[in-house]
Amino acid sequence: MGLPESYWIKALHLHLTWHPFAVRHFQNYPILLLHKVFNLSIKQSFFTIQFILYLLIGPFFYRYLRVLSFNNKSAYLGLVLLLISYPIVGAYFEPVFTWDDFWSYLFIILMLTSFIKKQWIISGVFFLLGLFAREQVVVFIPIMLLMMYKERKNYKINVALLSTIIPLIIYIIFRVIVWEKIDPKRWELLLFNFSDKRITDTVVSLIIAFGFMWVTSIFGLFEVYLKRRKGNNYFLFWGGITTVFLTLIIGLSFAFARETRILFPPFVFVIPLSLLAIKSVWERISRKSRKLFFMKLLIITPFLLIFGIIMATKIFVSFDYGANSYFRTYLAGFHFGLIALFLILKLAGRVKSFQTNI
Repeated sequence: MGLPESYWIKALHLHLTWHPFAVRHFQNYPILLLHKVFNLSIKQSFFTIQFILYLLIGPFFYRYLRVLSFNNKSAYLGLVLLLISYPIVGAYFEPVFTWDDFWSYLFIILMLTSFIKKQWIISGVFFLLGLFAREQVVVFIPIMLLMMYKERKNYKINVALLSTIIPLIIYIIFRVIVWEKIDPKRWELLLFNFSDKRITDTVVSLIIAFGFMWVTSIFGLFEVYLKRRKGNNYFLFWGGITTVFLTLIIGLSFAFARETRILFPPFVFVIPLSLLAIKSVWERISRKSRKLFFMKLLIITPFLLIFGIIMATKIFVSFDYGANSYFRTYLAGFHFGLIALFLILKLAGRVKSFQTNI
């Protein structure tokens, strides 16, 4: 935000002329519209749009969690987890820096909200818009097709085509029309991301993409796996597995993995799964623990966070991409501490449950 207007003019020119940025129009032309109609600078136009998107993403994500049957408190916690995630909070810092990503986040949320409510055609419209915002939204195709196959008795086949296949075909036709040769170096990015000099950037980016929610979401997967995988549980289980798997393949193989935002689209599954795990631990602890336990928890938590940060500074020493490296290291360590805290709470809940049963 502190960079001069000349930088923003160059950035917009790059996104208007260089492939694949030039085929993603949702951020470029609204910037030009605000610039010409309201006489705002390019920088002011960019941030006006971004902050509007930020304000929209929040309540729509809250509504998405409510549609998934989370209660009011859990939905608010999920909203907090979204808005303090590094790809959101650090969106305007190197190397996270965003351009079209907030548009894709918004369309993903609206697409899946409509999809859960079985508003197939509306979901298809948002799916198409999401693809135009960022083609990475294609990672949601498997879970959408899987859910439609599961619900195949409840709709006609043409509805399924309208909401998934036809939007994808329209987008493919568009990309063929505006086709440009793919940069051959993109096929070398897997080796680039895991080369000796750059592996630290990649590993830290992976960690801080979701932080402690990587661990809590895995426990959340077990939560829904142990239950009958129907309805929302089925959706979260397979959605989490497929979108995370495909996103990791794309992010690590065909993009600069240090750009943490590349790894963030599965947030619509990672955060709800994390909420299930957090809720499970909290309910078990709060039922069986006394005030003394929570006082001990308040004392031990800062030590765990400090220890995590110290460990991170010892492990992650050499970064190839130096911008923001100290903060990324400390944040990774902070999440190490939160992971340790969650595991302690999980273990404490199990021990107390065991003692109670005895």
